Amino acid sequence: DKLKEFKVGQIYFLNLLSSSRGINKIYDVHPDVKIFTGSLEPEMNEFDYLIPGVGDAGDRLYGTL
Repeated sequence: DKLKEFKVGQIYFLNLLSSSRGINKIYDVHPDVKIFTGSLEPEMNEFDYLIPGVGDAGDRLYGTL
């Protein structure tokens, strides 16, 4: 929204890992934004972790798995 307020022109969103839910939300609000993702994970579990995803990065970082 902020970028559009400043009239920056075409917006590109680049990330490594996405959920279908997140991508759909962006398209619903900003259908003109071009999205590039390394992996699109179709599901999320009851804890909103991507399935299969990469697990909880915080747990991996601090060894609490």
